[in-house]
Amino acid sequence: MSDETLPQAVDKSAVPEPSGVDLARVALRAAKEQARARGAAAQQKKQARRGGGLRSGARADGRDPMALGAAINRLITERGWETPAAVGGVMGRWPQIVGEDLAKHCVPVRYEEEPDARVLTVQCDSTAWATQLRLLA
Repeated sequence: MSDETLPQAVDKSAVPEPSGVDLARVALRAAKEQARARGAAAQQKKQARRGGGLRSGARADGRDPMALGAAINRLITERGWETPAAVGGVMGRWPQIVGEDLAKHCVPVRYEEEPDARVLTVQCDSTAWATQLRLLA
């Protein structure tokens, strides 16, 4: 037998053993590939159930969570309560709108919508305050 046909001893010090970091990279790569495969299979199942077509569900609809103020505004708009809500806001914030001094002597009583005008009826303590309010209006 010649030296060429004999198995050669491999010097194991020339090929480094994979370290912990290298092993972790290999394991992470394998896990990512498995996750991609599972995700692709799940996506195909969803499309088959839905009759094909890609749908993400990312569009907003009536079931999405929203802030309380936005929910109340939406309810007011849907029910057509814009005017009553605005009138209630004026009645409730009357002192901030007209000032504390005027609010002590004049209070809003009712709001009416007529075909050609909107009328806010205000009651005053005296005719002097009523005159003052007419001048300010």
